[in-house]
Amino acid sequence: MQAGGSLWHPPRLGEAAAGGAGGGHEERSLTEAERSALEGVLQGLTVERASVQAAMVFAMDLADAAREVSQALVESLLVADAPPSTRVARLFLLSDLLHNSRSQGRNAAAFRTHLVAALPAVFEGLHAAHGELESRISAQALRRHVSAVLRAWADWFLFTELFLSGLEHAFLRSFAPVPGLPQDAALRAQLEALSPEELQRRCRQSGLLPTGDGAHSVQRLLALDCFRRAARGEVVASRPEVLVPQLAPADPKAAERGGWTQLAAPGVEERGCKRSRSPSPVAVQAGNKTRR
Repeated sequence: MQAGGSLWHPPRLGEAAAGGAGGGHEERSLTEAERSALEGVLQGLTVERASVQAAMVFAMDLADAAREVSQALVESLLVADAPPSTRVARLFLLSDLLHNSRSQGRNAAAFRTHLVAALPAVFEGLHAAHGELESRISAQALRRHVSAVLRAWADWFLFTELFLSGLEHAFLRSFAPVPGLPQDAALRAQLEALSPEELQRRCRQSGLLPTGDGAHSVQRLLALDCFRRAARGEVVASRPEVLVPQLAPADPKAAERGGWTQLAAPGVEERGCKRSRSPSPVAVQAGNKTRR
C-alpha cells in the first residue's frame, strides 16, 4: 500500500478453501488427553444454558477433529441408561454444533457432515428411550424438548421439511402400521419398483434409518407418508394421538413439570461462536455473534 510497507501474500487456493467453512481441511485424531476431557464434558453435561454453552465452545475448539467429536456425542446420545435430562442436554449440544457448523470457524462445517448422517439413528434412539420411561411426566418432558429442537431446526431452515418429518416420525411413533390409516397404493407400487440401494437413499433423504431389507424400507417410507398426510389433515387415523406431531408449548411452567431444571436466560456468548439458544420449553430463538 506504500513504499517500504508490508507486503500481503494471498493464500493458495486450497488454503483459502480450508480456512472458511471447513472445506479441504484434513481432520486429525483426538489425543488421549482430549478424548478423556471430551468424555468428562459429555458425562457432566446438564441442560443449564451455561453447561451447554461451555461444552459447545469446547467442541468447536476441537473442530479439526470433528469426526471423533461427533462420534463421541452421538454415542453418548445412544447410551441406553442415560437419564432423560442428560439425553436432552446432549441433544441441545448437538443442536448448537449444527447451528455453528454454518459459521466461518476453521473446519466448523465438518460437524454438519458427520452429525447429519447420524441423526436418524439418534432419533430412533430417542424413541426407544421414550418408550422405556416409566414416569408419564418425564415422557411428556422429553417429547416437549425433542419437538422444540425440531421446531428450532425448522425455523433455522437447517433441513428440508421431508427430512425433519422423518426425524419427528421416528421419535413420535414406531413404524408399525396404524389401524385406520390408509396407505397410498400408487406410492407403494413406485417404492416396490426401486432397487434396495435406491430405497436406502430414499430413506436417508427422508430422515429415516436405512436398515433392514427392501420390504422394511418400503414400510418405513409408507408409514412416513401417512404421518405427513395426517399432519396436513389429509387423512384421519383412528389413533390420532400416535400420529399428530406434538410441538413444544411456550409454557414457562413446562420445564418444572418435566422434572428437570429449566434452561436459564441467554448467557454471554464466547469466542466468536453463535449460541443457537438450544430451545427450552419457553423460547426458541437464534443467537448473536459477539466477536468479529
